[in-house]
Amino acid sequence: MNYIKKQLLNIAVKSGVISLEGSDTFYSSEWVGNKYGFGNYQNDNELIEESYKINNAAYSVVKLSTNASTSIPFVLCEETKDGEEEVLSGGLYDLLKNPNEIQVFKEFQEEALTYLLLTGDLFIHGVESIGFKSTIDDLTILPSNLTELNINTSGELRHYEYTINGRMLKIPVDEVYHGKYINPTKNGLENQRGLSPLQAGYRTVVASNENLTAMASVWNNKGVSGLLTSNTDETLSSDEAKAVQTAVNSKLGGSHKANGVASTTANVRFEQIGMSGSDMELLNSSPQLLRGICMLYGVDPALLGDTESRKYSNLKEAEKSLFVRSAIPNNERLISYLNRFVVPAWSIADNKKYIIKQDLTEIEALQPDKKVQAEKNKIISESLTALLSSSLSAETKEILLIDIHGIEPDKANTLANGQNTNQEAQEVTGEEEEPKKDNS
Repeated sequence: MNYIKKQLLNIAVKSGVISLEGSDTFYSSEWVGNKYGFGNYQNDNELIEESYKINNAAYSVVKLSTNASTSIPFVLCEETKDGEEEVLSGGLYDLLKNPNEIQVFKEFQEEALTYLLLTGDLFIHGVESIGFKSTIDDLTILPSNLTELNINTSGELRHYEYTINGRMLKIPVDEVYHGKYINPTKNGLENQRGLSPLQAGYRTVVASNENLTAMASVWNNKGVSGLLTSNTDETLSSDEAKAVQTAVNSKLGGSHKANGVASTTANVRFEQIGMSGSDMELLNSSPQLLRGICMLYGVDPALLGDTESRKYSNLKEAEKSLFVRSAIPNNERLISYLNRFVVPAWSIADNKKYIIKQDLTEIEALQPDKKVQAEKNKIISESLTALLSSSLSAETKEILLIDIHGIEPDKANTLANGQNTNQEAQEVTGEEEEPKKDNS
């Protein structure tokens, strides 16, 4: 039984939740989790205070996810009859560069996703420009832990209430976009709030905090690791003991000598004072708790130093997983909010069909491995060369090129009737022919 289980069991027994007496049933409908509030809702501020503020694992996981998200550029496009064209000027373009007076877009994006990941709610406050356009020209984030929904008895949202420094501001419904994670619980449905991942993982966060506190206590109270005594019946005077202590500190002290071995001609004996088994179990439980928090956000623990849990053959695959499972979906959610809340009025005002997208072309972790791609291209090139050099008829070659290699009919016809098979194959795969060596 590991340290955490032991502690929960001790709490349960002491509180009377369960009993270990002979014939008593080892069961209670009021389990430890419910008795200690783990099954109850924690408000947003408590979740932030107990996780992001003081828990290094929770902070690191959320920060890793938001950093990955903000590394992906957002681009504004216009949908035309010829396809999508990137927009590089105009009022909406300027808004996406500087959403408000004190933030650039990456800061706005980081704040938005941080609140969403921590609380399950995101409140985007948009202020319309003064004039005839009625377009939003200022975007800010209302902190989830300071924002409440004012709902009447029939479940209708009347307004939002943002309270800071004891002052409450009432904000109209049409000025706020409320994005959230689904919350199918009764509390979520009645209060129209999203479900925080940290609420679902609250026990893990609490256990992690207690684990960190206990570890600090272990190291704080650990004291010396052993006793050095003379291996005889003779005792040392106080001055002699101090002299020995000074010599020992000089010879054995220092972190650079940790786990080292020292020799001596003196007749002495060292008595080891080691950690207890429960202390060792405590130290060993930290990776499990880190994995539990990583699980909440789709982050591979290997990216935070937990190499034992690595699921991928290399770090690049783990980084790719971070983008695919966390950063990109979170960005898509934020983009959908902006496309619904901000873009329509600008499209009407400019008589254009705008859409915001994320550009993944510059994210190195998402690009194909050049070495692997080169090997694939080489195999395809050799296969095409063999086919084009075969004695098959041009018609058969053309059919195989279309059906097996997926080449366009016009290009397949050219290849099937061509002469320079190596060059043609390289053009299809994009593989460049290696330059011939100059031996002169």
